[in-house]
Amino acid sequence: MTKIETINIIKTNTNTHFVEIISSFNTTTEGVKKAEELFVSEIKKLLPAVLSDLDETFDFETAIMDGVYCYAGYRLDLHWSSIQMTEEDKASAILVTADDWEGLYVNGKLVDEGHTLNEGSTRTQYFSVLTKQFNFSLEDLEEMDVSDKYYEEYLSVYGNLHSSFSDMLEAQ
Repeated sequence: MTKIETINIIKTNTNTHFVEIISSFNTTTEGVKKAEELFVSEIKKLLPAVLSDLDETFDFETAIMDGVYCYAGYRLDLHWSSIQMTEEDKASAILVTADDWEGLYVNGKLVDEGHTLNEGSTRTQYFSVLTKQFNFSLEDLEEMDVSDKYYEEYLSVYGNLHSSFSDMLEAQ
């Protein structure tokens, strides 16, 4: 059994309740420091322009200690997590590619798709967050290309992959 401890920076739109994991770090001293720096950086993005010019008027230390900051319809959280993971708990993940399109299936369900799955972050950082979020390892990530028939008759017509991996395979 493996114990995984992480500190995650989570941004929530309080109007739509859309949750975005901005980044995850390990709980080493260096990881915590990087998480705190990124948390402050994300707070600065949300601060009103007047305050962002006067950083010394905002108490970043308290925000870091509280682990939460809310402003203008957004909530930022520093979230500590610890999970016990066994080999049986690992999810299966398949990265499906089709020309310039990608889709990630986890346990048979489409969890993300688009021209680039790592939009807004590096590919390594993006997949690092996904492996923690969906509990799969990069070593076990399978990759496959869709058939030309599927690309021409489904993906090009509808603009997206099937939401179920089995349905996508059936349509091949």
